[in-house]
Amino acid sequence: MADVRLLSDRFPRASRYHPDWVIASVGGGANSLWLTEWLCEALDLRPGMRVLDLGCGHGASSVFLRREFGVQVWAVDLWQGATQAIRIAKWRRLAPAVSARGLLRPAVAVSSDATLAAADSAASGAGGGDVVVLDIYGRPAAIIDQQAAASVPRQRVELVPASAVANPVPAEAVIGLDLVGERLIETLESAPHARYVVLDDAGRVAGILAWEDVAAAVGVR
Repeated sequence: MADVRLLSDRFPRASRYHPDWVIASVGGGANSLWLTEWLCEALDLRPGMRVLDLGCGHGASSVFLRREFGVQVWAVDLWQGATQAIRIAKWRRLAPAVSARGLLRPAVAVSSDATLAAADSAASGAGGGDVVVLDIYGRPAAIIDQQAAASVPRQRVELVPASAVANPVPAEAVIGLDLVGERLIETLESAPHARYVVLDDAGRVAGILAWEDVAAAVGVR
């Protein structure tokens, strides 16, 4: 079941970003991506241009500008003052210890033709956790939506494909298990999603990494 909390026909670009990430990035109460997309309608932004994002807050607008328009962004925020300085100092102190491996949530993988019953069985056999549906080439394609799966009548779980109750996983939301510290955080910020599928060195699903777990580990609220 798709998350529609911040979907808006008025702001199609901003609607592509997961609401959990947008909400976690809010610093002043407003949806900074909506404001940025609205402002950009009056600007002729082209790849390679340099943009100064004054009052960037937690930087969501800066990420948006870079991803959507290919511009070079200088992100500056002054209003948070000492509080922001303390947060950045804490981030720098804690970031090196953060790793994808250390924050991994359990997950199992099932084939593209697996039924919901098979997915439930696989998760139960592994002691619980998320279920990643692979495509026909064995690559992560989707993560089962637990709420959507729970709404399927029990007499139909043998018939319903697991993929029918799963949310697609974009290619940039698949990351490696070896990511650590600032490299991990920079990777996530360059492709903001609420959850990422983590693969081991052999390309197998190792688990799920949630942005909220990373943010909590480095003291970002």
